[in-house]
Parts: sequence; structure tokens; C-alpha cells
Amino acid sequence: MYGRETAKWRWGFAITLLLMLFWPIPQHAQALYERKIESAKASQQYNDMIGNTPEDSVFISYVNNDHIIYYGHRTSLTYRRIPVSDAELGRYHWEMVEPCVVQMIYELQQQKIPIYYIEDKSPPFLDLLAKLQNHYTLELVKESPNIYQVMTPIQPIQSDINACLP
Repeated sequence: MYGRETAKWRWGFAITLLLMLFWPIPQHAQALYERKIESAKASQQYNDMIGNTPEDSVFISYVNNDHIIYYGHRTSLTYRRIPVSDAELGRYHWEMVEPCVVQMIYELQQQKIPIYYIEDKSPPFLDLLAKLQNHYTLELVKESPNIYQVMTPIQPIQSDINACLP
């Protein structure tokens, strides 16, 4: 039914197709290997950064939240997501950040959970470092990036369940 020429053409086509399918495998394997090395470096970096903290620690960070959770196996407070959007006003409630973070820290400290702030953006997003210093004593525990342990309140803080509501 089919001649020798057609069979040769089909074999040639099949070999070409297989080559096209498997040719990029070494490049993909190299990319996966490089990704594995980068992941190991990131894991080591975050272990070096926060590995000496208690396992129940909570970190306040702007940039490193996902890495702290994934590589550092710690909890992270993503404060940039606190402000609620208000469609009627056409803006976010940025004024919520300070009282809400202060209240969350207060509640965590009542449970004896250590809290750390990582100064991972310069200047700090929403000037949170200065806001924390207005309410708590901070102890620098590590540099590059600066990591502060949030210590005692400067003034007594009252529990306020509405602190995080607009």
C-alpha cells in the first residue's frame, strides 16, 4: 500500500519528532538543578537569619513573609495586608495599621509568643519601625538585615477587639 519512500519519510518524521521532544531535556534538567541549588541557598539564608529564634516566634516583615514561612518554618504577620479597602472613600484605611499591629503584638505577648520585626525595606513600609518604637521597646538581635525583638510595651496597652476594624 505504501512504498519504501513513504516508509522512509515516516521514519524520518518520527525521528525528527522524537529529537524535538527530547532535545530540551538536558537544558530543563540543568535549570532544575540550578533551581535546587538556589532553594538550598535560600533555605540556608533564612535558617541563618531566624534559625536561633523559638519555633513559636512570629515575624513582622514586609518583603520576607513567604520565605520566613516556607524556609524558616515560622509564622509571619503580613502587615501590608491590614488596611481594608473602602470603595466609598476610594482609598485604603492606612490609619488602621498602627493600632492593629500594636493590638496583635499585645495579644501575642499575652500568650508569651516571641515577636520579631525585620527591617527588610528601607525606609520601612509605612514607617512601621518608628511606630513600633512608639509603643514597645525593641532589642536589636541581628544585623543585615536588622532584626529586632519586640519587648515590653512602653505604656500599658489595653485589649481592644475593634483595633483592626475600620
